[in-house]
Amino acid sequence: LFLLGILTGCTGTRSAADVTRDVARGAVLVVVEAAEVGDEVCAGVAAQAKGSGDEATLRRGIEIAQTCEHAKDMVLTAARGMRMALNAWESASAGKLACAGAQALQALNLTRDAIVRGDGDIPPVLDDGIAQAATLARMLPTGSSCELSKGAK
Repeated sequence: LFLLGILTGCTGTRSAADVTRDVARGAVLVVVEAAEVGDEVCAGVAAQAKGSGDEATLRRGIEIAQTCEHAKDMVLTAARGMRMALNAWESASAGKLACAGAQALQALNLTRDAIVRGDGDIPPVLDDGIAQAATLARMLPTGSSCELSKGAK
């Protein structure tokens, strides 16, 4: 299990106090778009591998497709949690929003890594989604932590 503290050690970024509900809601939208576009790119990478005729490349393509499918499911689950936290905007929601942001960050990084393994091009919105998920993850109140899944199945 990864702890959020490992994921949020960045400096020079927006503090939790600076993130307003409207900014957080915009970040959630970018995260969801990043998941959708990343999944499309993964599908393209997997399709290229399938058409290669090489068994090792085909296996890699199947692994990439499975990783991306799992990652997209993780992001969409996290997005539901983020939306619920946004709709009940209060100090207690900040921890829920941050943990969901950390889950989305982990999943988007899985997607990015899978695309890189398949020699695909990283869409800019994926990097934007990673940055926005990291901003949400940094909202975790001091002394709190989130347990995250181990990643791809």
